[in-house]
Amino acid sequence: MMKIRFEDKERVIANFMGHDVVSDVPVAMGGEDAGLNPFHLFLASIGNCAGVFMKMFYRNHNIPLDGAGLEQEFEFHENGMLKKVVVNVNPGPAFPREKQAALLAMIRSCKVKKHLDPGIEFEYIVK
Repeated sequence: MMKIRFEDKERVIANFMGHDVVSDVPVAMGGEDAGLNPFHLFLASIGNCAGVFMKMFYRNHNIPLDGAGLEQEFEFHENGMLKKVVVNVNPGPAFPREKQAALLAMIRSCKVKKHLDPGIEFEYIVK
């Protein structure tokens, strides 16, 4: 069970499986800016999930992570709903290019992505 508790100002803490996740809003909105707002946490969860799967792939294939990473960009509809997620994959200098398709398949298998509306487009770009 996830438990939600309320702290000072606009700060909200979700406790799940023994971990606290802090969300807050900027000072201008009455918060303390002590964490990402809930929507930004959601966007970060997409990137974190892709990152976890990327790291597992590297570990399983004994590939050094030096210089590897991900960056995400977002496009939104006029109503503010998420339209597109662009995941820029920097595989790093030690990555064997012949494993690129397998890496992308692993990153795409992220469970967070699988739970999103199928109308949200995902694009993966390997730099």
